[in-house]
Amino acid sequence: MQDGTPVELNQTYTITVNNYMAGGGDGYTVLAGITNRTIDVVDLDALVNYIKAKVEVNPQIEGRVTKLN
Repeated sequence: MQDGTPVELNQTYTITVNNYMAGGGDGYTVLAGITNRTIDVVDLDALVNYIKAKVEVNPQIEGRVTKLN
């Protein structure tokens, strides 16, 4: 848990992940096995809605990604 509290194996938790991870992407196979899902907004739809709301998108290199060797 974020505050350092241990996760209880017999407890039910709510999590939020993107569609890719929820489907088992990047090796998160345990997430793909979850059957009681609630899907609110699909990733692609959220991106399209965001761009439509902004009207103009001006992508720029922000220097937030660092390549490590």
